[in-house]
Amino acid sequence: MPQLLIWVILTTIILLAIIAITVIKKKGKHEPDYRGFATIGFVFFAIGMGSQNPSLWTLGLVFLAIGLANKDKWKPQKKWSQLSKQDKNLKIAILIGLTITFIAGVAVFLIKRGV
Repeated sequence: MPQLLIWVILTTIILLAIIAITVIKKKGKHEPDYRGFATIGFVFFAIGMGSQNPSLWTLGLVFLAIGLANKDKWKPQKKWSQLSKQDKNLKIAILIGLTITFIAGVAVFLIKRGV
């Protein structure tokens, strides 16, 4: 089971990395979103603790520390009504991708368990 969880996490990280690279290339140079660092750190820490993976929760603590150390540089979050059509479509695509990844992970887990 731990190996399955690692594959699900790895797939999700790769998907998010591809999306991040695409967004960065489109927008060019910009200041990092430190709120995002804190969020990613919290998620990695929680998953690392749950899966008893020291490298993942340590990485989560590093991201969380970076995000919280720069809390004064957090950008205000835009409301859905303030987003451009392109940003709305991107957020919808990300949610669909994450949902498909989650459903695929659950399906593989259930198949491996023999349910």
